[in-house]
Amino acid sequence: MVDKVDDGTPPCFRDPSVFLVCHSQFSDQPEVIVLDRVRGCIAIAVSNNAKDDADIRTSLNLRILEVTKRISEFERLPFRRAIVYQGNAESVGRVGKETVVLSRSEYLSGAWFRQLPSIDVDVSAIETIAARLHSSLVFPSRARKGASDAGKKDRAAERVVLDRLQASAAQVEVPDVLLITGPPGSGKTLALAARARWYSHLHPEWKIQIVCYNRSLQSFLHSLVRRSANVEVATFTSFSRSRAQVFSNLSNEAALRDLAKARKQGIMRDIDLLLVDEWQDFAAPWIEYCLDTVVKGRGGACFAGDEKQALYQESPPVSALQHRDVVQVVLDRPYRSTKQILQFTALLDELFQTDGIDLSLEGEPIDVIHAGSWDEQAEAAVWEARKLIESGERNPDQIGIICSRKSIVSRVTGLLEEAEIEYELLGSSSNSKYEGSLERVTVSTVHSAKGLEFDVVILLGLDAIKPVADADLPQKSRVAYVGPTRARDQLIITFTKPTTMIRRLRNAPQALIRHWEFPDDFQIGG
Repeated sequence: MVDKVDDGTPPCFRDPSVFLVCHSQFSDQPEVIVLDRVRGCIAIAVSNNAKDDADIRTSLNLRILEVTKRISEFERLPFRRAIVYQGNAESVGRVGKETVVLSRSEYLSGAWFRQLPSIDVDVSAIETIAARLHSSLVFPSRARKGASDAGKKDRAAERVVLDRLQASAAQVEVPDVLLITGPPGSGKTLALAARARWYSHLHPEWKIQIVCYNRSLQSFLHSLVRRSANVEVATFTSFSRSRAQVFSNLSNEAALRDLAKARKQGIMRDIDLLLVDEWQDFAAPWIEYCLDTVVKGRGGACFAGDEKQALYQESPPVSALQHRDVVQVVLDRPYRSTKQILQFTALLDELFQTDGIDLSLEGEPIDVIHAGSWDEQAEAAVWEARKLIESGERNPDQIGIICSRKSIVSRVTGLLEEAEIEYELLGSSSNSKYEGSLERVTVSTVHSAKGLEFDVVILLGLDAIKPVADADLPQKSRVAYVGPTRARDQLIITFTKPTTMIRRLRNAPQALIRHWEFPDDFQIGG
């Protein structure tokens, strides 16, 4: 693909809505055809003499007729006409809904193009026309200026309402165990935190404990319950060690031995309400240990999670709930990630289908960027983050740069430092952004980002992940499900090698996926 047009092409044709600009030297075609997703099809004719007005209009109409005969899909797109006079006049001055008449300086200014009213455009017709036009005549407008999202405010307003709906699960009364399940972004963590706050209000004398897997999720959970004085949040490792008992994470067999040892020593039963988030990543002996700490006849235990998101276990620890009285609540609407993000993950692997996808919110297409190396992937990611911040499209703390491999993290942080962009590295000893209001881009591996969410996720190294069928362990492939679904509104993917997952994206419609080449399609330095 070519991202450059000649010096006589207005910069406005680099607008993100422009699908392609076609230049032709053939006498039976318009000299320039612009296909735009918002404004439709624009046929442009150039004349050296304003006195030839009638002739040039007739000629342009005949050219439109001829090109429509050859490519019938043009009939599905209303033509607008632009006539450009090459003379020295600064202004010709006629701009209408269907036809504009311009001097060369007006044409190059681009103001006329931006003033054209929006219409309903058949995008599939544009794609078909682009495929049929001769490649030597097609110059795709590929100057990427950075991601944008016109619908983010409306989506945020609807999510606030849904947060309240999901919080109703917090008040379900159960005699023993509550299990909250649902797809990514269905409100499981919010419901769990709301349950902690609800019971903290009802029983300020209770000891309420939230347990999770990693420190980054611990910080996020703490931000949700920090005003409840009798609610503690800990990782399982720190929770067990605070009670002078240590568990191995090497194997289930080792964890069983540790459980037996803890029971022999005596497990203190002092938790009035226990809540475990992302429980699918806990070994069954860990869950049994947690249940042994709960005071009977009080608040019981609550587990929240989704087996498709298990990164450390092949299957959820359901064996630990045998002989327990379990009440299950299913949250079936994935309102965090947009429909486009969930459709994208389903393309990667058939096992990544998300329940309730038809109920999710509409959003922007996914941007998939090919870069020649891991270093260029990192460069593309930092470029995207910088453009989002500079344009005012997003605040730094709304952006998560998530790496499929730990080895790429240092390349990203180095480039962020060069760009003077403040960041927080999850899993490091730095203060968590959830502890204050510091506006920093978050950099993380997929594992460290587990349970978190960002308005925009830039996921590096999709080509490093194998499909479930090809992986040694299924949880290794679930990185391709967990990583993208950390995104609320926008998802940007980078890759280098055309792996099986990448090839599955090739035939996706442009309404779902936009493909880019780094650095060719980017305004580097702009």
